Amino acid sequence: MSKIKILFFTNNLNRTGAEVVLFNLICRLDPNQFQIGLVVVGELGQLISELPKHINYYQLKEKYNLFDKVQHYFGQDLLARQLSEIQEKGQYSIWYVNSLSPTFVLKYAKPYTVTTVCHIHELSSNYSYLSDDDFINVLQSDVVISCSQLVYDQISKGYHGRIEIVNSAIDTEYIDGLNLNRKNKRQEIRVVCSGSISDRKGTDLFIEVAKQFKEKNFKFIWLGHYSKTGYSVWIKQILEKSGLSNVEFITPTTQFHYYTEINNADVYFSSSREESLGLAMMEALYLGIPVIALNSGGPSLFIDNSNGLIINSFDVNDISSSIDHYIEEKINTDTRESLINFPLKFNLSNEFNHWEVLLKSIVP
Repeated sequence: MSKIKILFFTNNLNRTGAEVVLFNLICRLDPNQFQIGLVVVGELGQLISELPKHINYYQLKEKYNLFDKVQHYFGQDLLARQLSEIQEKGQYSIWYVNSLSPTFVLKYAKPYTVTTVCHIHELSSNYSYLSDDDFINVLQSDVVISCSQLVYDQISKGYHGRIEIVNSAIDTEYIDGLNLNRKNKRQEIRVVCSGSISDRKGTDLFIEVAKQFKEKNFKFIWLGHYSKTGYSVWIKQILEKSGLSNVEFITPTTQFHYYTEINNADVYFSSSREESLGLAMMEALYLGIPVIALNSGGPSLFIDNSNGLIINSFDVNDISSSIDHYIEEKINTDTRESLINFPLKFNLSNEFNHWEVLLKSIVP
């Protein structure tokens, strides 16, 4: 039996939700059954170095030499040329686009006999960031995969093809294998958040909330990667100008580093303005860390009074007082395991099995 040849497209493979989901899934595919190619459309993220050797990855050019520029001047589409070379080399039968940002590549699939798949991790408010042509190509994909019921409910209103739910899920086997040990108690309360530094993730809100606790013994830690955006520059300037000593931004160097930081937290605080589900929050819960989240969509699917708190306000004062009250009333690091009621349906093994069957069913 010949291998199923799939070319995946993703943003960067940084340690953020949609990227981690794809990383966990493709690393489990049997190389005896699947030939896997991966195209990174942006900078190479932290997880690139942890890819299995059988996965071939490519990076689309961000800068062009003089010869390229001359060809572009005379009308050659340099991106089409790059993708043609990758496709010719791998002879892929499926083009699989992970999240909305790389969907601009879908228009280049048309000359090839490939099945197109779009895996959507975003809520409908993000559709406005795509051009009309790019979103039309999303709606013309052969298959759409949604990362949660919320995403399914929204995209299904305008998409008439085959649509499936593959819930974002955490790799509990991998986490268990790390054998993490929690550090001894500290005097400070450690509040952690993880994700891309962006407006959607509410990084600015995280800092504003931290300001409310600067006179208390709290440490606010953001685990994430600065992107080459104006928003990241703005956040850096806010931190520099505020001089906050209780805020620290950390870019984890390895998976172990990341999970160690989460494991040593007292509470996970999601400042996201919107979430389709919330992978990092699920990881925190699995590690026994209670989660406080703004009412941003996805968290309400798995957070309740037994494992955390949903805050129904985006006002900084309301958020701060809710966090303060919760920590005073609920946090007990000696009995934190009793707080957790983790939803096992978001386990990677279950979702991977469904996803693998789906891939085998769409081979053209």
